[in-house]
Amino acid sequence: MDFKSYQKQANRTDQNDVKGVEGVHIPLLGLAGETGTLLTEYKKRLRDGESHKLFPTQFKEELGDILWYISNIASKLDLSMEDIAKANLAKIKERWSTMHTDQMSLAAKFFFDDDCHIEEQIPREFEVYFKELSSGNKVQVKISMNNVNIGDALTDNSHEDDGYRYHDAFHFAFAAVLGWSPVVRSILRKKRKSQPKMDEVEDGARAAILEEAITAFVYNHAKNHEFYKDISILDYELLKTVKGLVSGLEVKICPLTQWQKAILDGYRIFNQLLENNGGRVRLNLNEREIKYLGKDE
Repeated sequence: MDFKSYQKQANRTDQNDVKGVEGVHIPLLGLAGETGTLLTEYKKRLRDGESHKLFPTQFKEELGDILWYISNIASKLDLSMEDIAKANLAKIKERWSTMHTDQMSLAAKFFFDDDCHIEEQIPREFEVYFKELSSGNKVQVKISMNNVNIGDALTDNSHEDDGYRYHDAFHFAFAAVLGWSPVVRSILRKKRKSQPKMDEVEDGARAAILEEAITAFVYNHAKNHEFYKDISILDYELLKTVKGLVSGLEVKICPLTQWQKAILDGYRIFNQLLENNGGRVRLNLNEREIKYLGKDE
């Protein structure tokens, strides 16, 4: 049986014919009640073990009741159970896709500047060096590429030493894993000026500000989670918010799992730079990788 048929048949047994938001309070309460009953059955199974012979049957029945209430709520709000199921599968696919799934592989092989002259492309492989300098109580970081300084020297811009002077690691991780970073394009002077609209919208100030906002937003979350040192899965709402911030930009095609990799890789590099007071970092966009190589002797 498919969801469409189930929903149609389930509707015939609805004893509360009130539609719309006004009609969902009864099935919502029913859903809460059935969920409680489901938990009760689970409690009995934990308590009685294998002697609770009716557990599979009872549990299946309670799951069926929950399904009925979900279907009833959807019907009262003119929602299709089939559409709900499809949307949920799409969400799950994006959230848990890997580098080997079709969705992730497509995004991982695609470069936003493929059709640009090489002078406007983010280099597919390159190294940058983070050098920490101290002057009195002031600590700043300078970044160089091929022994040439790039970007501005950065401090923490904070009342406390929180390492934010190394936050360009996040931008380079975005460039490596997502193939996207208006900030890195600006630093490397790789803006797509031959395409005025692209230069204005995708590589302009607004896009760079959004990237900096994402960096600061995630950083505030990371500070409360030990800068993700022992975390391999990020909070879904965090990733969803990040994805929402770039909904109008080219990078919107990258799935949540790719964003998760970019963020976690960025914090891995950030922590290594902070622990070693700088060092060399290699980006390989073809492999969607960023690595810490250590400090120069």
